[in-house]
Amino acid sequence: MNKTQKIILLTSAIFTIASWLYVLFNYSAMPNEIVGHMNFKGDVNRYDDKSTLWFVLTIFTAIQFLIFWISQKQIASNYGLKNIDVQKTITLYTLPYISFIMIIVILGIIKKTQNLLFDTSWFIYAVIFATVLFLITLFSFIYKNLTS
Repeated sequence: MNKTQKIILLTSAIFTIASWLYVLFNYSAMPNEIVGHMNFKGDVNRYDDKSTLWFVLTIFTAIQFLIFWISQKQIASNYGLKNIDVQKTITLYTLPYISFIMIIVILGIIKKTQNLLFDTSWFIYAVIFATVLFLITLFSFIYKNLTS
């Protein structure tokens, strides 16, 4: 595993662990019903049991483990990338993106549950920012390795 891959995994692990710890430390103070769904205006239109937070964390974490497993099972392909390590790194770039989205979702759910007047308009901007940053990083890494 090269240095870039280690940094990617460390970043992803930090966001993922922070999400789990945030829920762990806020869980007992939360009401039994939490925000389950909001529209784009931030109006709540469904409530769920607070145990749903564990389900959300588990799904996001399972997706990360699946992507990591896929990256380790990759074989050389004809994508124009000469090095299998480069292909693995490209796959691993998805992990910090997913972990960042996870922490934003968890933060949004908990903050909106604690205060129904909490402004969630930032949520879509955070997702768009993370997506643009992810795509720029990914495509610049691919371009750098296709031209070298």
